[in-house]
Amino acid sequence: MIKRLRLKFVVINMSIVTIMLCVILGLVYYFTRADLETESVNMMRTIASQPVQPGIPSEPGEDVRLPFFTVQLGPKGEVMTAGGSYYDLSDTDFLDALVQMTSALPRDFGVIEEYNLRYYRAVTPFSVSLVFSDISSERATLSGLVQSSLLTFEPVFFERGLAFSAQVDESVTVSGEAEKLSRAVEILLDNAAKYSREGGQVRVSLQRRMKGRCLLTVASQGQGLSPQELKDIFKRFYRADPARSNDGSFGLGLPIAQSIVTRHGGRIWAESRDGVNSFYIELPCA
Repeated sequence: MIKRLRLKFVVINMSIVTIMLCVILGLVYYFTRADLETESVNMMRTIASQPVQPGIPSEPGEDVRLPFFTVQLGPKGEVMTAGGSYYDLSDTDFLDALVQMTSALPRDFGVIEEYNLRYYRAVTPFSVSLVFSDISSERATLSGLVQSSLLTFEPVFFERGLAFSAQVDESVTVSGEAEKLSRAVEILLDNAAKYSREGGQVRVSLQRRMKGRCLLTVASQGQGLSPQELKDIFKRFYRADPARSNDGSFGLGLPIAQSIVTRHGGRIWAESRDGVNSFYIELPCA
């Protein structure tokens, strides 16, 4: 009877912890995405306040971080002027299509999915200004980031005599900063290259999961990690058993990877079983 009550108590507590963790991860993802959108809209609002001069490319200010272009509309909604140093704006049909799309949308800012552009509409009694910014950098294609990193590390694996295999699902897209996500992937690959046993195997996979999540796995054969080490390796300045490597650490980049993944609404963890150390990054798909 006592054992059943104890088991029930443990199950209830674990369920509560799981729910709380899901809520926390969801909030982190929401606020990260909201911050990116707010920063972009503020940038576009600043640009919209500056007049567009025909034939003169718009020069980005210090607070401009995304490729953009502006369109000034006449009293009947026709395109009067367009400016932007990032785009070829000679295609009037393209500009007219964008104007029609944004005029049909009720909000003053939003996203045109077809062109991967965010728009901002500034209306005054005398004119309408439209600002468009490219949000590709906010929507990083994770599969492309992983493939690029693998091309960099394949010669390293070969040089160290490691067998290597990869299975990457195409078109896995997440909202975030491409450069930082790529950095997190490279940290895991670097660890696999450093701490695999001679002649060992490295396996990399990127797969879609249920409920809009994707999972990156980097597994390598090497000296197993203890349950305590699996937790400690993500701590800053942690140094593992010196016998594991020449510098006495298991990868000081892991805390950095954890920070990047957490900021993007995901989680990172490690498992060790039968001489295989596996590192996982789970992220929400866009």
